[in-house]
Amino acid sequence: MSAANPNISADECWGSLRSPQPTRYGVALGYMIMLIALSAVFVAIKRHRDIELGGVIRFWPA
Repeated sequence: MSAANPNISADECWGSLRSPQPTRYGVALGYMIMLIALSAVFVAIKRHRDIELGGVIRFWPA
């Protein structure tokens, strides 16, 4: 078993984990992903409310 090489620079060690250059539509893509995720959460809560709870959400049992 060999020992770790102490002569490796930080760039050699962590260089592959750095993020690539930002894409042209990266911000728009991020917002679209968040919009889709929050919409899915909204639809899931609404469906649970309508089907399981009879259309009412009460805060006391929660």
